[in-house]
Amino acid sequence: MRIGIDDTDSPAGMCTTYLGALLAGRLSDSGMTVRETYLIRLNPNVIHKTRGNAAICIDV
Repeated sequence: MRIGIDDTDSPAGMCTTYLGALLAGRLSDSGMTVRETYLIRLNPNVIHKTRGNAAICIDV
């Protein structure tokens, strides 16, 4: 199964990569096997984008 995360940035903090790392850690701590995590770079030419313009995929 793959879990996709995107668009979690906010002015108050948090970012997609940090949330992905937290979630992967919690899944692993709960006994799930996290096979791989992927940083997915999105189109840099999009006008309305977040700072890093990336998504995360967690393969469990």
